[in-house]
Amino acid sequence: MKIFLITHNLIPQPTAFGSAIHVWSILSTMVKRGHQVRLIVYDAGANWQERTAPEVIHQITKLGVELTVLTKKKAAFRNNSLVQSISAVFKRLMSPGAIDYYAGPLFIEDLRALVHQHQPDVLFAYTFDAASLITGIDGVVRVASVVDLDHIARRERQFKKAGFHPINTLKHWIDLILLARMPGVMVSILRQCDLVFEHASHHKQWLKAQGLQKIDYHPVLVLDYASNVKKNFETRIDSQRPIKISLVGKVNGVATLTGLRLLATELLPILRQDPACSDCEIHVIGGGQLPGDLAQQLNDDQIIIRGFVEDIQAEFLNSDIILVPTPIDLGFRTRIAEAFSYGCCVVAHSANAEGMPELRHGDNGLLGDTGASLAAQLLRAVKSADLRRQLGEAARKTFERELSGDVNSDLMLEKIEGLVRQMHDKNAFKVLTGENHQ
Repeated sequence: MKIFLITHNLIPQPTAFGSAIHVWSILSTMVKRGHQVRLIVYDAGANWQERTAPEVIHQITKLGVELTVLTKKKAAFRNNSLVQSISAVFKRLMSPGAIDYYAGPLFIEDLRALVHQHQPDVLFAYTFDAASLITGIDGVVRVASVVDLDHIARRERQFKKAGFHPINTLKHWIDLILLARMPGVMVSILRQCDLVFEHASHHKQWLKAQGLQKIDYHPVLVLDYASNVKKNFETRIDSQRPIKISLVGKVNGVATLTGLRLLATELLPILRQDPACSDCEIHVIGGGQLPGDLAQQLNDDQIIIRGFVEDIQAEFLNSDIILVPTPIDLGFRTRIAEAFSYGCCVVAHSANAEGMPELRHGDNGLLGDTGASLAAQLLRAVKSADLRRQLGEAARKTFERELSGDVNSDLMLEKIEGLVRQMHDKNAFKVLTGENHQ
C-alpha cells in the first residue's frame, strides 16, 4: 500500500532523540513490510537543508523513501503573539480551533494536491500538529501517532515568571485561556482519525476518558540495535575506573531539564555526603545549552558535561548506571527503552513509570518518588555490582518481551493494513451495489 508519513518539522533518524528515533522505527518498518512510503515534512525552516546532515537524508533515500519538504508559512494568528484585532481575539478565545494551536491546517491545500497526485492509501501523522493536518482529507485511512499531551507540554514550557508589564500580563491571560481550551481541540482532532496510537500509557487512559474509542497503546518505538551486542558486566565490574552514571537527553528539553534541576538541588547534596560516591562520575550527555544558573549548579569535579556525542551506543554500553531523574509524568522516556535494550541498570524517578508500565521497581529498575528516595536508590546501585547486573539483565529481557520496536511496529502496521483492507472492501461493495442499481 501507499503511505504518506507526515511530520511537523522533524527529519527521522535512527539515533538522535526520542521523536526522531520513533518515527525512524515506523518508517523503516513500513519499508520492510513492502509498502511505498513518502515522507512529508512540513513547516520546515527555509534553511532546513543546512541544518540537516547529508547522511541523514541519504539514510532516508537509501530506504527507497520519497521525501517532500514544505517550508514554513505565516499564520494569521499565532499562539505566541498578541493579535491586533480585539474582535478576533475574543472570537479566538471563545471558540479556538486547530489553527490557533498548530501549523498543520496551513498546509491542507499542499497535502490535498499531493494526495490527488499520488493517491495514498494511508495518511500516518506523528504528533497532534500533524494530525490536525490530515483530518482535512477524506477518502484515505487516517492514523495519528502521539506521545505527549500538548496542553501539559505547553504548560511546562510556556509559563515562566516574567517581569510585570501590561502587555505581557494581557498576553499571559490570553495564553492561559487558550491553554484551558486546548484539550477539547486536541480530542476533536483525534476523533476525526480512523485509529490513534498513544505511546504513553497514562495519556492513553486520559484520552479514553475523553471518549476516544479507536485508540491503542504501544510503547515508543526503539529498534533493537543491541541484539548483537552483549553488555560485558564482568569487565565493567573489574575495571579500576570510576563508576559511570549517565544522564542522556537534550539538556534544554523539558524532560531532561527538569531532571537536571532535581539532580542539582536535591540529589547532589545527598550524594556528596556518601563516601561511596567519591568514586563516581556523572556524565551529562546530549545537545543543547544549559541555562546559566543550572550550569553553575552543576559545576562540580565529578560532573562531566559531554554535550552531543556521535556514538550513543558506546555511552550506553560503557555506563554502569543510567539515571533518569525527570520528575514530571509527561510522555514516555525513550532513553529508558534504549537503556533497556543495551541491558543497562536504570535508576529513575517514579513519574516515568506512569507512561511506561514496562518499568517496574525492583524488577528491572530502581525508582524513587522524591529527590531523597531517588538518591537512596541510586546509592543502592552504586554500592552493589551484583544488583546492577541483575537489573540490567532483567531490563534486557523486558525490552525483548515488551518494548522491542521491531515487534511493536509490526503490530501497529498490521492494524493499519487491516483498516486499509476494510476501506477497500467497502469501496468495492459501493461499486458493486452501484452497478446493480443501474
